Amino acid sequence: MASPSDIALVKLAFKLRDDFSFTDEEIGTLLDSGMGVLGTMVFICDAYLAKYTTESESITVGPIAIDSTEAYRAWDTLKKDLMARFNNGIGVPGVNPMMARLGIAGASTGPTVPDQFWLGQFDNPPEPQP
Repeated sequence: MASPSDIALVKLAFKLRDDFSFTDEEIGTLLDSGMGVLGTMVFICDAYLAKYTTESESITVGPIAIDSTEAYRAWDTLKKDLMARFNNGIGVPGVNPMMARLGIAGASTGPTVPDQFWLGQFDNPPEPQP
Protein backbone atom coordinates (compact mmCIF):
# COMPACT_ATOMS: atom_id res chain seq x y z
CA MET A 1 0.00 0.00 0.00
CA ALA A 2 1.33 3.44 -0.93
CA SER A 3 2.43 5.48 2.03
CA PRO A 4 0.89 8.92 2.63
CA SER A 5 4.38 10.45 2.43
CA ASP A 6 4.93 9.02 -1.09
CA ILE A 7 1.55 10.35 -2.22
CA ALA A 8 2.39 13.75 -0.71
CA LEU A 9 5.77 13.72 -2.46
CA VAL A 10 4.15 13.12 -5.86
CA LYS A 11 1.60 15.88 -5.21
CA LEU A 12 4.35 18.24 -4.06
CA ALA A 13 6.16 17.85 -7.38
CA PHE A 14 3.07 19.16 -9.18
CA LYS A 15 1.93 21.63 -6.53
CA LEU A 16 2.39 24.72 -8.68
CA ARG A 17 0.60 23.24 -11.69
CA ASP A 18 -2.92 24.62 -11.90
CA ASP A 19 -4.07 21.84 -14.24
CA PHE A 20 -3.08 18.93 -11.96
CA SER A 21 -6.15 16.79 -11.26
CA PHE A 22 -4.97 13.38 -10.02
CA THR A 23 -6.57 12.27 -6.76
CA ASP A 24 -4.79 10.64 -3.81
CA GLU A 25 -6.45 7.31 -4.69
CA GLU A 26 -5.20 7.45 -8.29
CA ILE A 27 -1.67 8.32 -7.17
CA GLY A 28 -1.80 5.54 -4.57
CA THR A 29 -2.88 3.03 -7.22
CA LEU A 30 0.03 4.02 -9.45
CA LEU A 31 2.48 3.74 -6.55
CA ASP A 32 1.04 0.34 -5.57
CA SER A 33 1.62 -0.94 -9.11
CA GLY A 34 5.36 -0.86 -8.42
CA MET A 35 6.23 2.29 -10.34
CA GLY A 36 7.77 4.13 -7.43
CA VAL A 37 7.64 7.88 -6.91
CA LEU A 38 9.60 8.95 -10.00
CA GLY A 39 7.88 6.39 -12.21
CA THR A 40 4.51 7.69 -11.05
CA MET A 41 5.57 11.26 -11.84
CA VAL A 42 6.66 10.22 -15.34
CA PHE A 43 3.32 8.43 -15.86
CA ILE A 44 1.43 11.57 -14.83
CA CYS A 45 3.51 13.67 -17.24
CA ASP A 46 2.67 11.18 -20.01
CA ALA A 47 -1.03 11.50 -19.21
CA TYR A 48 -0.91 15.28 -19.51
CA LEU A 49 1.20 15.09 -22.68
CA ALA A 50 -1.47 12.87 -24.22
CA LYS A 51 -4.13 15.36 -23.13
CA TYR A 52 -2.38 18.36 -24.66
CA THR A 53 -1.50 16.45 -27.82
CA THR A 54 -5.14 15.74 -28.55
CA GLU A 55 -6.43 19.12 -27.37
CA SER A 56 -5.01 21.85 -29.53
CA GLU A 57 -6.72 24.80 -27.92
CA SER A 58 -5.82 28.16 -29.28
CA ILE A 59 -8.09 30.85 -27.89
CA THR A 60 -7.73 34.54 -28.64
CA VAL A 61 -9.85 37.18 -26.95
CA GLY A 62 -8.73 40.69 -27.80
CA PRO A 63 -5.06 41.10 -26.86
CA ILE A 64 -5.00 37.88 -24.79
CA ALA A 65 -4.04 34.60 -26.46
CA ILE A 66 -4.00 31.18 -24.82
CA ASP A 67 -2.25 28.34 -26.59
CA SER A 68 -2.02 24.78 -25.24
CA THR A 69 1.33 24.19 -26.97
CA GLU A 70 3.03 26.02 -24.10
CA ALA A 71 1.45 23.62 -21.62
CA TYR A 72 2.59 20.70 -23.79
CA ARG A 73 6.17 22.01 -23.84
CA ALA A 74 6.15 22.52 -20.06
CA TRP A 75 4.95 18.95 -19.38
CA ASP A 76 7.42 17.57 -21.93
CA THR A 77 10.32 19.42 -20.30
CA LEU A 78 9.29 18.14 -16.87
CA LYS A 79 9.01 14.57 -18.18
CA LYS A 80 12.49 14.75 -19.72
CA ASP A 81 13.92 16.03 -16.44
CA LEU A 82 12.22 13.26 -14.46
CA MET A 83 13.43 10.60 -16.92
CA ALA A 84 17.00 11.89 -16.60
CA ARG A 85 16.72 11.70 -12.82
CA PHE A 86 15.20 8.22 -12.99
CA ASN A 87 17.83 6.88 -15.40
CA ASN A 88 20.71 8.36 -13.40
CA GLY A 89 19.34 7.28 -10.02
CA ILE A 90 19.21 10.86 -8.77
CA GLY A 91 16.24 11.53 -6.53
CA VAL A 92 15.45 7.87 -6.08
CA PRO A 93 14.98 7.02 -2.38
CA GLY A 94 17.80 4.88 -1.03
CA VAL A 95 20.36 5.80 -3.70
CA ASN A 96 23.57 7.52 -2.72
CA PRO A 97 24.01 10.54 -5.08
CA MET A 98 27.76 9.90 -5.30
CA MET A 99 27.16 6.34 -6.48
CA ALA A 100 24.59 7.62 -8.98
CA ARG A 101 27.18 9.97 -10.49
CA LEU A 102 29.49 6.99 -10.96
CA GLY A 103 26.74 5.15 -12.82
CA ILE A 104 25.85 2.83 -9.95
CA ALA A 105 22.19 3.71 -9.51
CA GLY A 106 19.29 2.04 -7.78
CA ALA A 107 16.95 2.58 -10.73
CA SER A 108 17.35 1.00 -14.11
CA THR A 109 15.16 0.67 -17.15
CA GLY A 110 16.10 -2.90 -17.91
CA PRO A 111 18.64 -5.63 -17.31
CA THR A 112 22.12 -4.42 -16.57
CA VAL A 113 24.99 -4.89 -18.97
CA PRO A 114 28.30 -6.07 -17.51
CA ASP A 115 31.00 -3.39 -17.40
CA GLN A 116 33.60 -3.67 -20.13
CA PHE A 117 35.94 -1.22 -18.43
CA TRP A 118 36.76 -0.65 -14.80
CA LEU A 119 38.25 2.15 -12.79
CA GLY A 120 42.05 2.12 -13.13
CA GLN A 121 42.14 -0.31 -16.05
CA PHE A 122 44.25 2.02 -18.19
CA ASP A 123 46.49 3.40 -15.45
CA ASN A 124 50.16 3.15 -16.24
CA PRO A 125 51.97 0.45 -14.28
CA PRO A 126 54.68 1.66 -11.89
CA GLU A 127 58.13 2.11 -13.35
CA PRO A 128 60.47 -0.81 -12.58
CA GLN A 129 63.11 0.07 -10.01
CA PRO A 130 66.75 -0.84 -10.92
